[in-house]
Amino acid sequence: PFNLADAVLDPDGLRHNLLLDTPEMNEGWKDLESALRSLHQQVASTNAQLVLVCIPAAVQVDSSYWWSRNLGVRLDDRVLHDTEFQKRLADFAEREHVALIDLLPEMRSHPDQRLYYTQDGHWTPAGHEVAAAEIAKRLVPMILPLQAGHDW
Repeated sequence: PFNLADAVLDPDGLRHNLLLDTPEMNEGWKDLESALRSLHQQVASTNAQLVLVCIPAAVQVDSSYWWSRNLGVRLDDRVLHDTEFQKRLADFAEREHVALIDLLPEMRSHPDQRLYYTQDGHWTPAGHEVAAAEIAKRLVPMILPLQAGHDW
């Protein structure tokens, strides 16, 4: 039902959320950066490190997930090629010295697997495996130096 409601209420919403191509999305992005900056400061105040994981929408990974077009959602090829959301998040992470794990390249590198359920965009077991492996691959180098400094 939520997919149908989205298609009726804002058929361009998903595309705009991914491409950030409207003034409203740009304002929303500023709010997101502000919230993430605050979170980063809170985490740092506890001597911990914030790690952001960017989870791509299924429609960014493979056009076979574009079934929502049948409901009236308007998508175009830009969501498969433009990575504006990921670029902005990477720029933010670099500016703020926050670790970022962007799962989009890894998810796209498995076109032979169904990583998302067709009907709702959540990960399948294969999607969870790909994401977990990539996150672990990126986290281990961050954790090992921390462990070396402790007598456990």
